[in-house]
Amino acid sequence: MNPARAMAHHAWLLGLVLLAGAPQGAAAAWPAPVGTASPASAAKADWAALDEARAWMESGDFDEALARLGPLAEAEDPALRRHAGVALVMVQAATRDLEAGHARLHALMAEEGLRDDPALARELDLAAARLYNASGQFDLALRHAHALLEGRPNAADRCRGGLESLLARLGGDTLPVNGSEFQTTASACDLAGLPREAARTRLARARWQRQSGSVAEAEAELRRWLPDMLALNDAGLAAELRAEQAEALLALGRPAEARRSAWAALADSASLPSGHALLAARRVLYQAALAEGDARDAARQLQALIAAEHAYASEAHAAQMAYQTGRHEALLRQQAQALLEAETETAALEAAEAGSRALRNRLLLLPAGLVGAGLLLYAAQHRRHRRRYQQLARHDALTGLWTRSHFIETANHALTRHQRESRPMALLLLDLDHFSRLNATHGHLSGDRVLTAVGEALRTLAPAGSGFGRMGGEEFALLLPHADLDEGLGFAERCREAIAALRVPAYESGETITVTASFGVASTATVGYRLRDLLSNADAALYRAKSAGRNRVAAAIVAPVQDLGLA
Repeated sequence: MNPARAMAHHAWLLGLVLLAGAPQGAAAAWPAPVGTASPASAAKADWAALDEARAWMESGDFDEALARLGPLAEAEDPALRRHAGVALVMVQAATRDLEAGHARLHALMAEEGLRDDPALARELDLAAARLYNASGQFDLALRHAHALLEGRPNAADRCRGGLESLLARLGGDTLPVNGSEFQTTASACDLAGLPREAARTRLARARWQRQSGSVAEAEAELRRWLPDMLALNDAGLAAELRAEQAEALLALGRPAEARRSAWAALADSASLPSGHALLAARRVLYQAALAEGDARDAARQLQALIAAEHAYASEAHAAQMAYQTGRHEALLRQQAQALLEAETETAALEAAEAGSRALRNRLLLLPAGLVGAGLLLYAAQHRRHRRRYQQLARHDALTGLWTRSHFIETANHALTRHQRESRPMALLLLDLDHFSRLNATHGHLSGDRVLTAVGEALRTLAPAGSGFGRMGGEEFALLLPHADLDEGLGFAERCREAIAALRVPAYESGETITVTASFGVASTATVGYRLRDLLSNADAALYRAKSAGRNRVAAAIVAPVQDLGLA
């Protein structure tokens, strides 16, 4: 498979995996957790809150689900915490918050006894399969999909496990796929009352048929199921369907019909976090213009196609990096927890040994007050260790800024609160200019010095109650409370000036290093309160700032519908 086709193929799979998080309806109700029908260690209200959060998730309101699941995923009751944590991974897979999803998934998998609850184990396997498929880790996705199919699975597990297995094998492009598997999986979905999963399976089959050369059969399949799929009122599914139909029609030499389907795909994908349908539609519009000899439209569509390819290549790369970063963060948390436990155990042993010596020597003379003071000292030490662990989990070790996962979690809570109170927020996304060149010239240790200096400069500028997050490498973000777009642009300009004023000595030579940054700014007033939409628009603005010469601030431009040719 050539690189261009591989990127497009992976893009399509990411789109299907995103759709896997769409609302399922009453038929997709979660199985009852073992031993929690009348939980003894947690209030019934907590379990009712979990059911409400799942309902929000199934309705497609992922921001509300995140706000409700966050506190439940930190509950003291292990059963409640685990079920909420797995549900949170489901939401993070659906909203493309892959890095935080991987960190939480690895933390859950490290817990002992989690698979003692069969229902929870199945949910975890499904969440893992979706997350790994979305990140391009197809071997791992296949392993968890097959875990759903082991033993005597019910129809829902045969449906969901079969679909994730097909997507993993199609994405990995190494294991064969039997055409009959699509029908078997779709039938299981129909039996389980999961129409969206059945539709995704049939859509995957049509894609497989078209890529295998059976284009007419693929187009007939799509035409046959088109009314049923559109009746589901699922914008993501409709966008993928229309984009696939457009590619099939174009391959059959029907460019006019292909254009209509491509424009419909663009209309349905305008509000989606994943850009696969947009990429496929733009490719069809460009090729259709060429086929019809419309040079002017072909030039216009080529520009749009290049932008879509760039955006999706970045998304595919970010998905791959999220897996690695999420694993790394989970490992750091586990190491910090192990250190905390080891130090706590050592402190307890030392306290016990000291207590034994004191009891032997002065059993009758030891004042009761000293015993109480010792207990208070031990409790204070334990609190210090816990705060240290929280610091490691929430703050980047190099820059001192928030980690990506902590920033995203905090930002989602803040956006929900500001939306409820009808207050604006601005999102700043910044990237250091030519940082890879800086590393190549001065070495990575000098690059680390620059990142540390940038982190110190940004921390001094962050408003009270807010914080910059290191989103990865040399990219940072800040959600500015109570700020409209103009205020966000002004604050970004102050940050740009502060970074440009830095003078950092190189690690070995001592040579002075200067660095600049480019900024993209988006506002809730134009983009809305969904974090993924703010990040996407800020990233587009950042790209424009880079293209315009770097070391500058650019505002997000939300294109109206008519600019996409949909008026």
